Parts: sequence; C-alpha cells; structure tokens
Amino acid sequence: MRRFLRVINKVLQVTGKILLVAFIVAQSFLSYGIIQSIYVLNYKLKNIVRIKSAIALLEDKVNKNAIILLSDIAVLETSVKNKNKELVADIALAAADRTELLKGITLLESESITRFNSLQVDLKSSISKVERENITRLYSLWKDVEELETKSKEQYEYGKSVSVWVSLDRVGARQDSNNPTLVPLSIGSGIVVKKTENYSYVVKCYHVIDFADYGRAVVRVKTKNGDYVEAYVLDTDEENDLAVLLVEDSLTEYATIKGIADIEISDKVFTVGNGLGFEDTYAEGLAVGYNDTGDILFTLATTPGDSGSGVFDSKGNLVAILSSVYVPRGSYDFTTGVGVHTKHIRKLLKGII
Repeated sequence: MRRFLRVINKVLQVTGKILLVAFIVAQSFLSYGIIQSIYVLNYKLKNIVRIKSAIALLEDKVNKNAIILLSDIAVLETSVKNKNKELVADIALAAADRTELLKGITLLESESITRFNSLQVDLKSSISKVERENITRLYSLWKDVEELETKSKEQYEYGKSVSVWVSLDRVGARQDSNNPTLVPLSIGSGIVVKKTENYSYVVKCYHVIDFADYGRAVVRVKTKNGDYVEAYVLDTDEENDLAVLLVEDSLTEYATIKGIADIEISDKVFTVGNGLGFEDTYAEGLAVGYNDTGDILFTLATTPGDSGSGVFDSKGNLVAILSSVYVPRGSYDFTTGVGVHTKHIRKLLKGII
C-alpha cells in the first residue's frame, strides 16, 4: 500500500512537475504572445499617433489653404463686384453715348437733308444758269457760224469774181482753117490783177503754160459766160513759177495785191480755183510757214488744177499765188499748198502794168 502510495506520490510529483513545466512553458508562450501583441499594438498605436499627427498637419494645412482660398474667393468676389460696377457704369456711359450718338445722327441727318435740299436748289439754279449760258453760247456760236457762213459765201463770191479758168491746148495734126483740133495739155487757175476796157491781165503759174510755143499750143482763158478766149504770154518768172497773160477781153473784177510781208503765221486764208477740173472750188486754211525765198505754206484742201489760184486773206486781199500742192504718201485727207509771195508777183508785174 505504501508502495502504492509511494508510487502514486511519485507519479503525482512527476505529474505536478510536468504540469508545472507545462504551465511555465505555456505561460512563457502566453507571455511572449502577449508581449508580441503588446509590441504590435504599440507599433500600431505609434502609427496611429503618427497618422493622427499627419492628419492633424494635413487638416491644419487644409484649413490654412481653405482660409487662403476663402480669402482669394472673397477678393475675387470683391473684384468681380467692382468689375460689375465698372461694367454697369460703362454700359450706362455707352448708353448715354449711344443716346448722344443717336441725337448726333438725327441732327446730322437733319443737316444733311437741309444741305441736300440746299444743294439741290443750288444745283437746279446752277443747271438753269449753265443752260442759260449754254443757250446764250449756242446762240452766239450759231450767230458766229452764220456770220462765218455768210463771210465764207462772200469770200467765195469774191474769189469767183477775180478767178479764171486757164488751160493749155495743143493744136492737133488734123485741122482746117475754120475748125482746128485742140488737145488739152494742162489746166489751172489764174487771177485777174488788172483790167482795162478791152484787156485783162492774168497772173498764174508758169508750169501750167510752159509748153505754150506758138504754132503748136495755145493758152485759153474761160470767161464767166462760159466762152474761151485766147491769151498771150507777156512775161514769165520760171524761178518763182509765175507768168503774166494778156487776155483780149474785159473778164471780171480784179484782185487787190496785198503789201509785202503783211501776211503772218496763223492768219486765215482762202482760195478759189479749178481743182481737178471742177470750176470755182473753194478752200479755207491757215498760213503756217515761210521759206528762205519768201514762199508761204498753207493748210489748204487743194488739188491738181488749183495751180495759179489766188490765196486771199480774210479781207479779200491777194497774198500769194498757189504754186504747188503737197500730198503726203499714203494720205488723201491732208494736203498743203505752197504759195508764191506777192513780192515776186509785184516784181514780175513791174513795168507791165
């Protein structure tokens, strides 16, 4: 029994030790876990504190930024309000300016209408004045044209009265004593410079009658009644293309020879001749130039057949004898006439008449 008790006692002792060791070991593990838990909890608490501190700093920063933002918002609101006030003021000022502008436009329109009406009245008055002036000018021009026409007719009639038709005719091979055959050689014009009861003196161009040798050609002058009478060559000036004819007939009026150098450049002149065989052809022009020999250049619409026709000034005085006609090559609407000055005519007539 004792042995049994002893065994039980030893078993109990061993079991107690085992339990104690187990208790100690368990307590050690439990303490270690608790310590670890405490350590982890402490770490987490530190993190939490750190996080809270960071959150507090962040909240503080956010609060500060919020305060600044609120301040900026307040400043912006104030600025916007000020800008709105300025804008409202500008709008009011613009409205006032618009009102003034509308008033100005209305006033300008009124002034423009008034000016337009005034200008219209002035324009009508000016048009009426111009029309009256134009009518006056037209009437004056018409009078001038009428006067020129009358003067031209008078000049033409005067030119006809002193001009004659001169022709050179060759005597034909077959002829009898009563009816000789005459073949025309050339035609031209002439001017009566003096006449008596039975005779007339005619000046013309030498080149028209330069073939007049007795027995083979005769010079004939046509009278105003249409008859032809023979003429005789009294004297010639070949250098200046002049000839003096004696006609046994009191032909017509005679021309007044103007003094030497009395015709000036741009003076108006006229001539009456027998251009292209047409009787009494009339042309007007200007004296436009002199050469060294005293010949005069005229702007006259002359043609072959006018050679020997007289060139007269506006008063009807003889200033030259038309000697030649110049027609530029390729042109048929522009001609010029070269006239022999009266100083050569006077020289030729000296001692004859």
